[in-house]
Amino acid sequence: MLSIYGVAVVLELLRLLAALKDFSKLHKDQYWRSLKDPRLVSFLAYALCYGDHEMVHNALVLYTHCSQLHAFPSKWLGDLIASCSQAKQYLYESRSRVNSPNTSTDQRSNEPMDIAPPLISSPLRNSKENDILLDELLKKIRDGFNVKDAKMSDVLAAYEKKILILERRERELEVLVSAKDQALAQSEKLRMQPRNGGSEADMARIRSLVGDCEALREKVDLANKQLDLTRQLLDEKTAALQADLAQMKQERDDLTSEISQERELAMAANKLVDDLKKKLEKASSTLVERQNEVASLNQEKANLIETLNKVNSDLSALQELHANEVKRLNADVVLRNDTIDKLSREAEAMQAKLRSKERECEEYLKELDSLRSHDQKTQADLERMRKLRDEMRKLTEGFD
Repeated sequence: MLSIYGVAVVLELLRLLAALKDFSKLHKDQYWRSLKDPRLVSFLAYALCYGDHEMVHNALVLYTHCSQLHAFPSKWLGDLIASCSQAKQYLYESRSRVNSPNTSTDQRSNEPMDIAPPLISSPLRNSKENDILLDELLKKIRDGFNVKDAKMSDVLAAYEKKILILERRERELEVLVSAKDQALAQSEKLRMQPRNGGSEADMARIRSLVGDCEALREKVDLANKQLDLTRQLLDEKTAALQADLAQMKQERDDLTSEISQERELAMAANKLVDDLKKKLEKASSTLVERQNEVASLNQEKANLIETLNKVNSDLSALQELHANEVKRLNADVVLRNDTIDKLSREAEAMQAKLRSKERECEEYLKELDSLRSHDQKTQADLERMRKLRDEMRKLTEGFD
């Protein structure tokens, strides 16, 4: 059951990475690097052979992603699945031979020798050197060594391999205990049989079987103690890994919440930028209209100045004509004076009108200056919002 839980943890972690890879490039790269890890093949084979329907489904979904990699060892995966099937068949046949009630006395006496070869030749059995290296690695992990390149998948793979070795040893011990029980039953049966001429040979066989049973009992007791100690240690490590998994799930939830908040903030910033763009466009259109009005007023002022110059030139000509003809037109002085007064009044009216136009021009110039200052302020606000938008974009890219 521990091995099933270990495989389930690995598949769950990969499923979590597959869900996060669409939101983060870091998780996407880590997910595809995990698929390239050759140790993943053992987990897939174990899940397909011994897992329930949900685990088999997750393993098949994961295999569809692995098959997209050209270097994925599909042949090795097939060999491991076949070896698992052979191992289960060996175990079933060995247990059938041990528990069969129709075996003869000679077959029962030789049964421990018949059970050993399948266990020795089992595909799940590792070499003694690999077992020693694995024990040294787990000892370093228990001592709390710190390696920067160590991954959770490496640690899980090491513990999974150790669990498989312990399960194999447990099956061996079960077979040995069954053989011991059968040998004891056989010795008891032979002891109860009446003595005859061939009892010496039977007694020699019984003594041999009793000695074998005692040796097997000592081995079984020692192996059970070691197995209990190892199970206790693995239970503690499993609890620690489950705590780490819960912490990772909490971090995932916190990261999801933070991403949602950043998205809402980015949407609010984009909305604010859109509003500022609309205001800027409106201010730009208003400024263009004001500029057009100022241009028309300048044109009108130029026309008025030209008219004033023309009137001034006409007035100068009239005054010069009046000065030249004043002696000659003494008789018409009253009439000319009236004409002069009239022209003077018209000139004053024109000057008053000119001063009014000049005041209007000054007001338009003040309004133009106000519009220019408002335009500068609007440009400053626009520049500040552009900087805010660039900072928000950089912040969003940083979280991605």
